[in-house]
Amino acid sequence: MPSLLPAMIRAAGLRAGIPRFLQAQRIAGDRTSREEDFAAGRVPILYLQPDHDPLAHVEDATAYKEQFAERVTIVVIEQSSHAVIAEQPDAVSAALICYACQLWRDGSGE
Repeated sequence: MPSLLPAMIRAAGLRAGIPRFLQAQRIAGDRTSREEDFAAGRVPILYLQPDHDPLAHVEDATAYKEQFAERVTIVVIEQSSHAVIAEQPDAVSAALICYACQLWRDGSGE
């Protein structure tokens, strides 16, 4: 039964939470200029890029990388679209854990 739990949580999230989350995300995005978004400090940035996202293309990740150079780490999540967290939770978790470990080793996560 425990192995069914993540699938049940994802299914419930798709039905209930994700549409509201996407609406809030769209509103926040519409109210934030790219210049303001790009000027958000000097900390390292992890950019999780779905490989089949119809809204945020790989070129968008490349623009961040061009703007911030070494601050940006891009991880492309295979077989995913805009709802990458619900679609590939294991891959997203692995990318986050790997990135956090890298920051910890480098001393930039203190």
